[in-house]
Amino acid sequence: MFAEMVARFREAPMPSPLPNSGSSRAFLAAQEAVAVMYGWTNRVMRSGQAVLRMDADGFAAEASPLLRSMFEHVMALHWIKEQPSDAFQSTWRAWQKEVSKFQEAEAAGWELTDEVVALIDDLLTIETDESSRRVDNLLNTRHRAEKYGLGILYRSWLIETWTSHATFASAKAYYEVKDEGPFTLFESSPLLPPDLPILCAAAGRAALEAYNELLPDGFLTDDLESWKSRLGPTF
Repeated sequence: MFAEMVARFREAPMPSPLPNSGSSRAFLAAQEAVAVMYGWTNRVMRSGQAVLRMDADGFAAEASPLLRSMFEHVMALHWIKEQPSDAFQSTWRAWQKEVSKFQEAEAAGWELTDEVVALIDDLLTIETDESSRRVDNLLNTRHRAEKYGLGILYRSWLIETWTSHATFASAKAYYEVKDEGPFTLFESSPLLPPDLPILCAAAGRAALEAYNELLPDGFLTDDLESWKSRLGPTF
């Protein structure tokens, strides 16, 4: 099913820029939000393809960070679909905060090239509307999920977060301890992997549901209904 979703995404017309209505920060942010939605949707679809290739090659456990990224991008897509200007500006501020860490790194004695320093300075000088700060709470993944009814994807994201970072869960895939005996180590995880094709399809459909808002005449509407029926009530 996911392969069908990728094919339909590739067949869809590219979203068009918004009709010109000035040069305010709000309009320019909403304009670029269209491109961001395309970029995030493309990341979901390409990541899903990578996950399924890893699964086929016996690397299901190691695909966890990519799967986590898919779920996170889907939840962000539903946010920026509903609040394009504010969500774009809020996300930009979050990026500025991350970029500023490079400045702190330089202060700590890490050498950055003049080009990187200039790029950072340029990024940090771009201003956003104060009014857009009202949605900054939605930078939090849980808050996005709650607002847009994406609880199932949020729970899946949490599970993949546990196994994507350096946690007990990420290590436990490669060893076993029975009772009080010695541990047994494994080169690859012997645990039954999740149904990655279904998880990718669920994430893909949710991403395309948001992306479809940008397409003329609801290009993917019939496909979305078909995929929803085939995925079943869980998703």
